[in-house]
Amino acid sequence: MSEQSKGRKTMKKVYIPAAVMLGLLVPMTAGAEEAQLGGELELTPQLVDINGSKAKFQEYRDREDGIYGNLRLWQESENFFFRFDAENISYDDQSYRLKGGSHGKYKFNLYHDEIPHNITFDARTPLAGAGTDRLVYSGATPLNNPDPADWNTFDYQINREKQGGGLRFDLMKPFYLDVSFNHEKRQGIKPAGTSWNLVPGGGSRRVMEMPEPVDYVTDSLATEIGYALDPFYAALSYHYSTFNNNNEWLYYMHPNSGTVEGFSLAPDNDYYKFNFKGKAKLPLRSALSVGAGRGVTEGETVLRNQYLSDVGAPVAVNYSDPVFDGKLVTTNYDMVLTSRPLNFVNARLFYKYYEKENRSDEIIVDGTYQNHLFGYEKRSFGAEVGFRLPQRVTLTPSYKHVKTERDRGDLTETKDKIYGVKAKWAGLDFLTVTASYERLDRDADWQLLTAVIPGDQATADGIEPFVRRFDAAPQDRDTYRVTLDLYPMDNLSVVLGYRYMESEYTDTILGLRDEENTMYDISADYSLGRLTLAGYFAYDITEAYQYQRRLLGFAFNPDPSLGAIAGSYNWSVEDEYENYDFGVSAQVEVVPGTLRLKAQYDHVRSDGTGDMSIYDAGSLPVGYDNSTIDFENWDDYKKKSLQIKAIYTVNPKLSTTVGYAYERYRYSDATLDDYDYRVASDDYLTGAYADSSYEANVVFATMKYSF
Repeated sequence: MSEQSKGRKTMKKVYIPAAVMLGLLVPMTAGAEEAQLGGELELTPQLVDINGSKAKFQEYRDREDGIYGNLRLWQESENFFFRFDAENISYDDQSYRLKGGSHGKYKFNLYHDEIPHNITFDARTPLAGAGTDRLVYSGATPLNNPDPADWNTFDYQINREKQGGGLRFDLMKPFYLDVSFNHEKRQGIKPAGTSWNLVPGGGSRRVMEMPEPVDYVTDSLATEIGYALDPFYAALSYHYSTFNNNNEWLYYMHPNSGTVEGFSLAPDNDYYKFNFKGKAKLPLRSALSVGAGRGVTEGETVLRNQYLSDVGAPVAVNYSDPVFDGKLVTTNYDMVLTSRPLNFVNARLFYKYYEKENRSDEIIVDGTYQNHLFGYEKRSFGAEVGFRLPQRVTLTPSYKHVKTERDRGDLTETKDKIYGVKAKWAGLDFLTVTASYERLDRDADWQLLTAVIPGDQATADGIEPFVRRFDAAPQDRDTYRVTLDLYPMDNLSVVLGYRYMESEYTDTILGLRDEENTMYDISADYSLGRLTLAGYFAYDITEAYQYQRRLLGFAFNPDPSLGAIAGSYNWSVEDEYENYDFGVSAQVEVVPGTLRLKAQYDHVRSDGTGDMSIYDAGSLPVGYDNSTIDFENWDDYKKKSLQIKAIYTVNPKLSTTVGYAYERYRYSDATLDDYDYRVASDDYLTGAYADSSYEANVVFATMKYSF
């Protein structure tokens, strides 16, 4: 961890939100009648030993040597109630929450939450200025500092602080008013990157990873006014938020010339939405729910009038408009009708509409390039009807139709027909069986897309007829599920589950063709006297097959049926991901009401492989064949964790817990194994996401006092 972060951690202090929240209770409780205050105070000294990646171990938490404290207070009376919770006081994942009110009159809540996102500690870069919007070299180019051991270190880390609260008034029933506000700040550094050419004009593409500053502030306000009196309910709400990035650009020195270059960061924007929702009860034990909303997101950014070429020379850019105005408008409405006309029949009918309209600027660059705007409309309707049959059987057939229209160049429209049926049998007191089947038939309208750059249209004309992108490609998908709930004894329960899903992309020649997933899981718990045992096991495997074609240069033939010709050849890859997850736990009452022992062990493992085939012997890398170009470690990881605790109750107000926790995480991936900060001498990496394996031992003791 960098010295900057170490210094920040040594200066930890208790945040004032706790005092502010508690101070607000004084005037609120002044008029309340006498009521006994209750609460709990926990103090936990902890020793932590970490070998390996401290950032991965503490990815979304703050765990180190120290004393952790939790505080809970509550009060309940006829006219007033409140609860205050403070956890991990003074640490980077601390939180404070206060809620209370007067029954039937008002309710309030306040909170302050913090959470870190630790990515990599002690990352390295030949640039100076990490954490700011301007990165510079110590020399004219990075080549003046070739040894990563001499580079500057920093932490990839983002800290989030969020405060807010709300107030609800019920004084004028059946009307109510609800108002809430939130303030969120994110500060830190995350990975970014750029590419460049060593050789002027191209031919030797290189990359450089860089630290991007994060300094975001988001403020939001929401209000809702409603009416709730049986048999009607209606509410109108408004939400507004504004996002501000204190760094509009990230400037860096060009690797070839040392001239300052820059790229834009997340722009400021405003968002607002109006929403209505309502519900009315109808005859035949029916109810109609409706909803409608409209939201708008707006922002703008000034476009730079030049960029730096491969050699770092300025190149002018001409825009049809130098300011880009972005605007997205979303519209939604839905209706749901539920009914139970007969005791053995219940039905649900629904219709939903959602539109995302892109009203942003379309800007022409240098009279040639023009950005394409993406938006879509989705309409869906369907029904499901449940029948209660003899022998404690429930049968529920269903149908759903989804039509999606997209503003994109290739797959402009899809129609999904989803058929399903679910059956449940509870004919035995100790056994319940649930089974379901779902079928998806997706049709899509395809057209030849228009390339963003007109000069690329010939390439698109050649390859696009064979390509169907999987997010909207036509497909057939079958899904089967079976669940068994067993209760053979009062003190034993077992749940067994199975799911199988298969997708076939029926119109795809180049792209993802098939995907298959199988999942098994079992969980059980058993009690015998003072002993309680529990365990679970889950296994799933996903297999995917894609077929592709390599196009080399401009003298290519895109038709895969021609095999290897004119610098083009076909290849495929079969991906396989196996996931294992199991755990066991035990709890025993050594001395009833006084001493308990708990133990929990969890194991998670994922194995990924990529079986690659190149259908042209002359295109295989020298020294390789189709059995040696495969990826045996494709996003592989293992995590083992063990926790043992002894809980001793001294008296009803005082208890202590002594425990030990162990975690071991191992990660391996073909793209990150044998990581090097310098790739091919002129690629500059920082260490983001590298070497995330760790082993940690934690010893802790907790004292809890209740009053």
